[in-house]
Amino acid sequence: MKKSVKKEKGIICCGVLAEELELICQEEGITAEKYYIDPALHVDFDKLRARLIDVLDEVSHKHEELIIIFGNCYPEIDQTITKYNGDRIKAQDCMWALLGDKKTDLDSQGDIFYLTSGYLKHWRDIFASQNGLGWDPIDARQNFGFYDKIILLDTGVREIPEEEILEFFEYTRIPIEPIEIDLTYFKKLVLDKLNHSVICSRV
Repeated sequence: MKKSVKKEKGIICCGVLAEELELICQEEGITAEKYYIDPALHVDFDKLRARLIDVLDEVSHKHEELIIIFGNCYPEIDQTITKYNGDRIKAQDCMWALLGDKKTDLDSQGDIFYLTSGYLKHWRDIFASQNGLGWDPIDARQNFGFYDKIILLDTGVREIPEEEILEFFEYTRIPIEPIEIDLTYFKKLVLDKLNHSVICSRV
């Protein structure tokens, strides 16, 4: 009797990095199925843990292995993942996944808050919504007040409208400095985990 064969590796990714992951998959011909988790959940460890477990329960039986595109977003995240034969990229957080050691250099410039294109797109869900932190503008300005500046990591995945940047500035009142970066480091993290699947998909 022929054994049923699981699909190639699947990917579970934080929605903050969805645009960057989609671009890499397009460029590299990666056909792995992808599952995205609402980026607003990372402000609540319990909700994030519960949602990640729900997704792992739902899809782990479909794949030979699951690659997890998350940082160290709650204390027991790796224990959660290994129970489902998952493998997380080596990154402290989403910003480290994009920058690697360059983040250390940027951190030396002062107290920095980092944004990605996806983070900027979802900031209302993360900060202002009652499903997120529920901060009004006064709350936001108090909580962001100790940052020297906000760095927006422009990875080139889309053209970021000036009004999006202005709206977040109005909400936080912290200067926003866009910097252009490439996806070299993030791509390496992803391909290191997906290497065997990528090779197979190209044969």
